[in-house]
Amino acid sequence: MAIKNKPKPIPKINVNPKNNKKASSQPVIEKSKTTSIVGTAAIVSTMKPINISSQNIAGECKLKCDYSFNYSSVSNPTATNFGTYIQLTYNDNPGVTYNNTQYKVSSINIYSPSLHYYNGGYVSGEICITHVPLYGGNTLMVYIPISTYGITVSGSIIINNIIKAVSTMAPSAGQNTNKGTGTFTLNDVVPKKSFYTYTSGSRDVIVYGFSDAIGITNDSLKILQKIIMPVTSNPAFVSVPIYVNNGGPSMSASLSNLTMDCQALDIGEPMEDYVKQKSSSMNDLIKGDSILYFAIIIIIVTVFVLAYFLKNYFIKTFEMDNN
Repeated sequence: MAIKNKPKPIPKINVNPKNNKKASSQPVIEKSKTTSIVGTAAIVSTMKPINISSQNIAGECKLKCDYSFNYSSVSNPTATNFGTYIQLTYNDNPGVTYNNTQYKVSSINIYSPSLHYYNGGYVSGEICITHVPLYGGNTLMVYIPISTYGITVSGSIIINNIIKAVSTMAPSAGQNTNKGTGTFTLNDVVPKKSFYTYTSGSRDVIVYGFSDAIGITNDSLKILQKIIMPVTSNPAFVSVPIYVNNGGPSMSASLSNLTMDCQALDIGEPMEDYVKQKSSSMNDLIKGDSILYFAIIIIIVTVFVLAYFLKNYFIKTFEMDNN
């Protein structure tokens, strides 16, 4: 059973690359004497990753941001060290729906530090799950922060194992391995909590807040920072409105026979009333089935009794005719 720890305040993350030279989190623009280039550099130098925070939302998104999933299980997926991130293959069956569009997973990336700002700063790292549409549409990206201050959940073991496997078998850029990455499902990685969402170009993006960061060990973070460097091109450098889905995702109906529907609770609806309504509906269903079964039994018995009397009647009639 996963043990949940209370998230601690977000620590400051050093985003300096391995060479230990003083680095800035801002994009580096080549110097030029051209006035237009200097002006562009001045604008770009003020850019920051989009900030994921409850204080930075434009509104609430419900129907258009409906996210449901039932990810399949994979065994020892191949992990490749790309130098600035670790990428895992994930042969997934179509089990994800977002905004009425069906998706399947194409890859999982692990970054350090995070691509997004969380409450105004970088955090230890970030997971990016890339989904491709089955029948056309935007790419879906799901981002989950990882941190030594995060919550210890099932996903923590998965991420720690992947980092350990890559550091042992593929510590340098260009190397890959499928040994030790483990058997897992993204159902144990993606939080079932509220999430933030935004659209950038042809990408629909879901980002979970820092309060749902997946906890990793200090040793895992140190190892991760040794085998990969910060990205040089950050897709999170965008300026778009952010919305929140307070209801969170739902599990696809195919996950379990116990899942009877995906009807979300209305805001303010007491859970006790919801359970009572479901229990009442189930009792009504059982009563209805009992009446139906009883009626069927009565009909069957009636048919047999009628057949018996008809048989005796024809036998007696036949004997009287012979006499």
